[in-house]
Amino acid sequence: MLSHTEKQSDPNKIRLIFYLLWLSCSVIQAAFSNLIPDETLYWKYSQQLAWGYFEHAPGIALFIKAGNSLFHNELGVRLSSILFMCGAIYFIEQIIQPRRLALFYMSVASIAILHILAILAVPDAPLFFFTASFLLLYKKYLMTDKWYLAVLLSVNTTLLLLSKYHGILIIFFAIISNLQLLRRRSFWFMVLLSFVLFLPHIIWQFRNGFPTIVFNLFERDAHYVHDFTSVLNYLGSVPAIFLPFTGVIFLYYALRYRVATSFERTLKFILTGTLVFFFFMSLRGRIEANWILCTIVPVLYMGYHTVIEKSWGPKLIRVSFTITIILVLVARTILIDGLWKINLDTTKWKQWAKEIQQQADGRPVAFINSYQKAGEYEFYTGERSFSLNNVMGRKDQYNLWNDEDKYQGKDVMVVTNYYHPTFSSIATAKGDVHFMLISNFRSSSNIEIEPAVKELTTNRGDSISIKFTAKVREGPHVDVEANEAYPMHISYELFKDNQLYSHFITDLKLDNSSLDNKGPLSLRIKSPAEKGDFKLFISVSAGWLPASITGGKVILHNK
Repeated sequence: MLSHTEKQSDPNKIRLIFYLLWLSCSVIQAAFSNLIPDETLYWKYSQQLAWGYFEHAPGIALFIKAGNSLFHNELGVRLSSILFMCGAIYFIEQIIQPRRLALFYMSVASIAILHILAILAVPDAPLFFFTASFLLLYKKYLMTDKWYLAVLLSVNTTLLLLSKYHGILIIFFAIISNLQLLRRRSFWFMVLLSFVLFLPHIIWQFRNGFPTIVFNLFERDAHYVHDFTSVLNYLGSVPAIFLPFTGVIFLYYALRYRVATSFERTLKFILTGTLVFFFFMSLRGRIEANWILCTIVPVLYMGYHTVIEKSWGPKLIRVSFTITIILVLVARTILIDGLWKINLDTTKWKQWAKEIQQQADGRPVAFINSYQKAGEYEFYTGERSFSLNNVMGRKDQYNLWNDEDKYQGKDVMVVTNYYHPTFSSIATAKGDVHFMLISNFRSSSNIEIEPAVKELTTNRGDSISIKFTAKVREGPHVDVEANEAYPMHISYELFKDNQLYSHFITDLKLDNSSLDNKGPLSLRIKSPAEKGDFKLFISVSAGWLPASITGGKVILHNK
């Protein structure tokens, strides 16, 4: 039953008040809070627009570019996410069509993660928006087979996938939940049009060796130790996404919800299918909690329609809303830069960058294995920076950009991620930073090592010889003899259970003739004293710099 107050309330007035408050809070928060590291990476993407990036779809770069063209600050970077969230909530409202509008808005505002998603420039924001718009269009398409809906769904599907690859789960479960769609000619038209619209990204992947697929399927968890904790972490992250109260209750009832229509069956497939899919994925590696954010739409729909009919439902929503808003407002004020004397890690990036900039004195800054720090430094200083990746880390977008090529022979400040007595140090807002100033910087990341074999069976303690070739991948010639203070030697690393087992820098010095002749070289190694399977990486070390990622991988079966 509706209360007398709710009967007299003007829905348009309630709607206007909600969106004005939501938008105002989001704008203030976005404008006065430091960017988190991932945001600065996506901002960096927006400076070099492309049809794809190393580990992400290209949509987020374009969306940030649009906002940043209006405001050259944190608000500009986050503007598209703010608008996406407002639009997503409106589309969800149209899908649910709540009779008690104020309680619907309270339900949305009671899910804390949505407040976070509303201000962060991350791919999850457009994914959430295009999931909501897809489901609204899909709901209409189920009721009426119109060609204009097919066109809109094709465009929406493409934008969904270009926002984040997880969108494929939404599309897949929508199709298998209503296989009768395969009988519609308009459905196959959507498949064809979506493919054509998505084709530029496919071509980009092909031209770049499918880096996103290789990374996500084979390299993401290269140094991750697989055990049952990844499953437990995933199971704990599912309810955590819906905290603090109402969302968890909605999730419970959404899982128990009995569907009555084809559209509701689709929502149930998306919810349970996504949760089950990532459960099995957690058996092979870690799952990030935000990967299941697309389930919020079906949870809101099924959870709201169930709880609102309970005698205790409206009171639960109001109490949860009050508690959540208090917690969110406290968190929002803490995160605003300089408002309180609270030194959170996220509030220190700007000061940290300025302190390093002063020490760099105009030099480009290389951060070892940290695209996050490279992005933060460049955004807050406007100075050049890049991630210098090695075998203890992984490749990232900076490898595709070949940024290191730009700084060969230049004076560079290298910020390390470990300490050595020979390093210089400065105190910053985020603790001591260790670095070295290098004149005539030379690196070996553009050198490719190709072993003659991919797999070997060895006996413990054996001395074995492995032939390999070394060549320049692409781009300018690599002068490996240009800096006598940083001679380049062949090195090799052994990993067991994705953890570094041993590291050796050999006496085999790499010279220009080795690269020019492209003839086979020979490396002698000693097999481990321990039984088991090992990954051997043949690499190149320049002076004290950690060994670069050269691709020279051999599997050792040590008996």
